[in-house]
Amino acid sequence: MATKKTKTTAPKTPSSRKNRVIASKAKQSSIQTPTLDPKVFNLDVSPALINQVLHVYKDRSHQDTHKVKTRGEVNRTTKKVYKQKGTGNARHGARSAPIYVGGGVSHGPDGIQARNLKVNKKMAAKALAGLLTNRARSNSVAFFEITTFKTPSTKSVKGLFDSANTLIIHSNESSDFVKSASNVGNLTIINASAVNPLVIAQNEIIKITSKAHTDLVTRLSAILKK
Repeated sequence: MATKKTKTTAPKTPSSRKNRVIASKAKQSSIQTPTLDPKVFNLDVSPALINQVLHVYKDRSHQDTHKVKTRGEVNRTTKKVYKQKGTGNARHGARSAPIYVGGGVSHGPDGIQARNLKVNKKMAAKALAGLLTNRARSNSVAFFEITTFKTPSTKSVKGLFDSANTLIIHSNESSDFVKSASNVGNLTIINASAVNPLVIAQNEIIKITSKAHTDLVTRLSAILKK
């Protein structure tokens, strides 16, 4: 006895639903994901130049006011410890000598070091672009859109980032976000106009807004093309 074959057909998609799907796909394709500008984030720079610039920035990041007291400045007696001969001990003078605990320090910093190390703007810009390139090639740079808060909220910002040291580069999009992020220990937040090589080297991950990316590229491109 022959069996009757039944023909199965797929359920038809309603035209309204189909139109919505097409419109949704078209909308997604029209949204362009921002990309890092290769003029700044894909520039080969000599490691020696980066090292030199970082050395200068580290040297200029402190006030050079550290100072120690010499044997003539400590508040100790100047009386001779014991007589010169006959004791069997080494010869000593006052207890303010560096060999004694509480005595002065020899050859220590005197607080008058001159800050003579300098680099020109183009060297600093090249080093900054080189460091940004290194971070970008290791997939440590990502775009980030700042969340708007009605009031500053450190708790809300803390949940948005990992525990690694993260640098957020902004361009004054939200003062409330800046206040909130400033209180999180592993976050460093800086304006695009103030980004320097040292702050890039000190952070593992970089988050940058679209506006800050444009401002940073404009700033560095103007210097690098000279």
